[in-house]
Amino acid sequence: MKKIILAMLLAGVIFSGYYLWKNREKYFSQGGEVYQSGNPTGGQSVDKVDDQNSENSDDVSTNDEESNPTTVGDPEDRIETSEILEKYCGQKCRSISDPADYDYCLEICGLKENNNVGDCEGMEEGMERDVCWKNKAINEKNASLCDKIFDGGLKEACQNRVLEDILDEKNVL
Repeated sequence: MKKIILAMLLAGVIFSGYYLWKNREKYFSQGGEVYQSGNPTGGQSVDKVDDQNSENSDDVSTNDEESNPTTVGDPEDRIETSEILEKYCGQKCRSISDPADYDYCLEICGLKENNNVGDCEGMEEGMERDVCWKNKAINEKNASLCDKIFDGGLKEACQNRVLEDILDEKNVL
């Protein structure tokens, strides 16, 4: 009896693993490239980042806010995604006083009910465009749309949410 139950559990795990492995490119591909979640540069290769940095080093003065339009406020004052998940999501972000950080926290925690999935391509770069891509990816359950998000925290939240929805859908069946 124990062997039968163990065999059934093993078969279930193998079937689930096979299904996710078979469909991995459907959820994590951008064009012909497979998305690599371990890349710390947010989807860019290290060579591309080094090239951009060497080009920018010629300029005497660079503005960090111009090079990263998705940053809300001063980058040093920005709350880290891991800190938001640990400290603020359980409180529904109530203890954050800055309105921009509050909205950002709601987006990271998935608490903001904004289903704006219009024309994300036509929007100006920034937080609203990133939120639009996040909502579109969640509605379509397509993690490759998360790669169009510039903000690292929103991109991570988008990918996690899409994966959760896919896994929840599979568990219901």
